[in-house]
Amino acid sequence: MLNPKSKEVTEIRKFEVARKGEVGLIGLALDPDFQKNNWVYLQYSPIGLTSQRTSRFTLNGNKIVEGSEKILIEFHEPNGTGAHHAGSLEFAPDGCLFISTGDNTSPGGDSKGYAPIDDRPDRLSFSAEKSSSNPFSHNGKIIRIRPLANGTFEIPSGNLFPKDGTKGLPEVYVMGCRNPWRINLNQKTGTLYFGDVGPDAYLEGERGPAGHDEINQVKQAGNFGWPYFVGNNFAYPMRDFNTSELHPAQKPESPVNRSRFVDKPVTLPPANPAFIWYRTRGTPEFSILRGGGRTACAGPVFHYDSKLKSETKLHQHFDNCLFIYEWTRNWVFIARLDKNEELVEAAEGLGDTLGMITWIIFGSAFVSEYIYDFSIEVVFYAILSLTFVRMVPVFLVLFKSGFSPSEKLFSGWFGPRGLASIVFAVMILDLELPHEGTIILTMMCTVFLSVVLHGITAKPFISLLTKKRK
Repeated sequence: MLNPKSKEVTEIRKFEVARKGEVGLIGLALDPDFQKNNWVYLQYSPIGLTSQRTSRFTLNGNKIVEGSEKILIEFHEPNGTGAHHAGSLEFAPDGCLFISTGDNTSPGGDSKGYAPIDDRPDRLSFSAEKSSSNPFSHNGKIIRIRPLANGTFEIPSGNLFPKDGTKGLPEVYVMGCRNPWRINLNQKTGTLYFGDVGPDAYLEGERGPAGHDEINQVKQAGNFGWPYFVGNNFAYPMRDFNTSELHPAQKPESPVNRSRFVDKPVTLPPANPAFIWYRTRGTPEFSILRGGGRTACAGPVFHYDSKLKSETKLHQHFDNCLFIYEWTRNWVFIARLDKNEELVEAAEGLGDTLGMITWIIFGSAFVSEYIYDFSIEVVFYAILSLTFVRMVPVFLVLFKSGFSPSEKLFSGWFGPRGLASIVFAVMILDLELPHEGTIILTMMCTVFLSVVLHGITAKPFISLLTKKRK
């Protein structure tokens, strides 16, 4: 336990847990009523590596009370089988506890980074059909229960399968996960977000799509497709690992688990596509996420509180934004959501593309025509526009804003993009003003210098501003 004031760390209890691979103490959450009941929930793997357990403990001062463990849920994991044990606990606004679990399946073997559906008797570690697409397995799932005061739990309404357990485990809320190692709940709406780490295939091929990581949004219980689909429901051919034959891929509307891990073929709920998806070498639909390693993390959704008195709180600009982050790529991005929690940044991306096309067309049409009007006066006025002309009005507008001088300087220096300049240029052409070529060239020079100078100074300026805020 960390004391935020003294920075001292106190051991509240020593747990004997399995420490092989990805297991151990993997999830922790405080009870929503922790201030009154002192209950803390832990997700861990006991010694032996045969099961995963979520338990409630009572904290007394800085120590966990011996003998206070109440085991809520425990499920068997074959000893030493696979990887992807996930592990994340999160309480929803209605008091339900969400528990994420991985598919307990090795990424290697003959799957080669594609769908791990190796059904041969000696290949248990290499089939996610035993877990993710098996309604009667806890693995490859996100479990949803409501803990009770007596240390047990009840099944809330709205889970994926009926409470009688005839079609699947009634505590399952989400199935078809690979490794949902970080989950988060929108504390205003109860919507679940989770990052799911995808398979390793680098390229698309006859065995299916390249590996994709997913940022998923769950407004109601559902199936997210693994191991039959990945990303935007990109489908894998069904491979017979005995003969190496490829058979037609499953349909997202009605996937079926026909493996030896179920008593009879089981038709699964329709597969949901990912909310955001990306692969190792970059993804056209979400090009801003670039390429690199993949360990998707999702949430929280930030809600601005105007009444909160804090020097470090985020700006209102980030209100209702989903934070997604990727530590292997060293970035944190925001996904702006509308009132229905749908993405709105996609429209901005389209706008950027159209804006770039506009500039290319405009530049090719006019620069060559007016280049002969270029002079030192053009450069001088362009620099004047970027500094004095732009920054003085910004400082006046922000005079009583409460912003620091450095924040005002930042706002003044990094001004808006230049599509409006094209509008003014067209107006100039329409009016047939004298020296219109010089005016248009000055505008183009201003925009060019803006792109270069702002690009060069952006990173050091942000670093300096961040240090000052801290």
